[in-house]
Amino acid sequence: MALANVEAQDTVQFTQPEALETFHQLTEDEQTIFGADFCEQTCGFDDTEIEIEEADDLLYSFVERLKTYVTPFEFKFMKFDADCDTLLDEFMTIQEIVSTLKSEIVSSQLSFAKQMVDSMAKAVERLRSNYDPESAADGVLCKLSEIGVSAFALHNSYGFLDMTIPDHIDRVTRLWHELALWKLVFKDLKTVTVDDILAFEENSANAESLVRKLLAQLRTVDELSEILNDEYYALLFLKYVFVEP
Repeated sequence: MALANVEAQDTVQFTQPEALETFHQLTEDEQTIFGADFCEQTCGFDDTEIEIEEADDLLYSFVERLKTYVTPFEFKFMKFDADCDTLLDEFMTIQEIVSTLKSEIVSSQLSFAKQMVDSMAKAVERLRSNYDPESAADGVLCKLSEIGVSAFALHNSYGFLDMTIPDHIDRVTRLWHELALWKLVFKDLKTVTVDDILAFEENSANAESLVRKLLAQLRTVDELSEILNDEYYALLFLKYVFVEP
């Protein structure tokens, strides 16, 4: 950062802790001129606030990285499986770094990131150890796991619907319909084991809970009408969301 650039502004405003890094990037002469006043006026953060901002960025980046394993149409099981151990180790490191911070926001982010990475790891573990390509039940269970992971990927790092995703309304409503479809498919299967039934109940309940919460955040008929193309049907859909599919 050149000295001229600093002098060109009456007041230098920074809203991120990178201001500290900016100060350290100045030349020694520039640091002498601006001294502690520069840091105090431009940073506005004490050490704890800086740590919280850095934790926020760390968890945001981790969740966004997890999202790269999910497309609008599928969960990249094999790709995630290849990176799973590394990602879990990375999360453990992040957890050690941020768990001591007294911040409800960071705690919430940490909890959501853990739920998401654990869900993805559990999905690939089942696929790796129990999946039988000849089993119709395993195929359905795989789809339910995929729906759950896809629902996680529609959240931001704070655990809310990520409305910056351009087609978030379409993707949420499609997940709800897919969930209803695969639940019906499983119930129509002729041969299932007790383990299949238990896994189905767990996977479908988890996926449904996530998708319901996402749907509840769409809130308005107008938002649903954009994808459903009919206001009356949107009203019916809002009512339908809160009953069993």
